Amino acid sequence: MIQNILVAVAIFSVFAIIPQTVFGQAIVTDLSCIACQEIPNEQTLETYKQISPLVIWTDSPIYDKDSTIQVSGHSNTKILPVSIRITNPLGNIVGIEQAMPDDNGDFMIQFKPAGKLWKSEGNYIITAQLGDGSGGKIFRVQAKVLDYAGSDMLARYEIEGGRVVDIIPQTNTNSLIITLGDTKTDGVLKVYLPRDIIDAKQPSKQITGMAGIGLPQQHTTNYDKEFLVLVDGSSVSKIDSSFVTKKYNDIVPLGKYSEKTAINTRILTIPFSAGTEQIEIVGTFVIPEFGSYAAIILAIAIMSIVLFVKGPKLRLLEFAK
Repeated sequence: MIQNILVAVAIFSVFAIIPQTVFGQAIVTDLSCIACQEIPNEQTLETYKQISPLVIWTDSPIYDKDSTIQVSGHSNTKILPVSIRITNPLGNIVGIEQAMPDDNGDFMIQFKPAGKLWKSEGNYIITAQLGDGSGGKIFRVQAKVLDYAGSDMLARYEIEGGRVVDIIPQTNTNSLIITLGDTKTDGVLKVYLPRDIIDAKQPSKQITGMAGIGLPQQHTTNYDKEFLVLVDGSSVSKIDSSFVTKKYNDIVPLGKYSEKTAINTRILTIPFSAGTEQIEIVGTFVIPEFGSYAAIILAIAIMSIVLFVKGPKLRLLEFAK
């Protein structure tokens, strides 16, 4: 009997360790808030605005200590203030603010994740409540705060098994080129792609709506499509995120990538093998590289300075004549 118990404990211990290294990947953990309500896209947000007394969302799902958390919201009860509270991963309240909706029911509050109460890395729960907080509708969302999340680059990221050297847009291919370094072991990159930086969309088309269910008679679709992801030039295929959760314990196998969407962000988890140097993400839109506009901006600045300096002299010369 005792021998069987010891065997069971040993097996349990082994399986408790195995998920940390399955497929040679390190886990990027996400502690979920069961009560939090995710808003994956604009369509879902518009639905919440119509059916819920209160809805809030953040401009990004991830921040670092040098960034600003922007909490936006909409209330259908415009006469009541909205109380916003942020709780850190330890369960301590780190920020409380109150906002009054405007005539459209919209409001916005900003938090700076600085100070000793914000020192813990992890998921912060943002709670909104109508009125004085004693009752009424409660809406919760979740945002991750890290000491560093690549905020000096075009996209924020988390990485295990290496480092991100640079992220550069390529307008001719509508892609982001992510250069990696120190990839001495297998690893995983989790990159948060702002939709205003890069996106992948199906061609827009008009469909006939159904007035009976609230759709307009002419409705334009603009659905997401999959990114093309290349790891050192070889394409990897997308795997369903729910399948990853059920089958692989949230660890994406090599040769695959998974995606999760937020209202303003698309989040890709991309495993890579030791020695990987580059990951390319191809969409249907990417912002132009700043360098391509630098010469134009510099020329305009120089012309403005010249006109400012020479202008008075020219007018004086005309007056003398």
